[in-house]
Amino acid sequence: MPSDFEFRKLLIDIADEMSNEERKSFVFLLGDDIPKRKRDDPLVEIFDILISAGRIEETDCSYLVKALEAAKLLALAYKVARFENRK
Repeated sequence: MPSDFEFRKLLIDIADEMSNEERKSFVFLLGDDIPKRKRDDPLVEIFDILISAGRIEETDCSYLVKALEAAKLLALAYKVARFENRK
């Protein structure tokens, strides 16, 4: 089972791999899960909001995978799915 440290490192890696335009599209797709005043925050803070809300966690990243796929960030979605499915 992946550790919290490994999960958070994965999220940092994802944030680092997104361009500004990809980030904007991704955050837009998250809709009401992210308060409007927080949508311009760094992605690591956006991920922290999603973790606190219980939308993503190290053992269930399906929400994150769906959002990445919807934003056409398929390589990142695959990376997250692979992380989630490892034992």
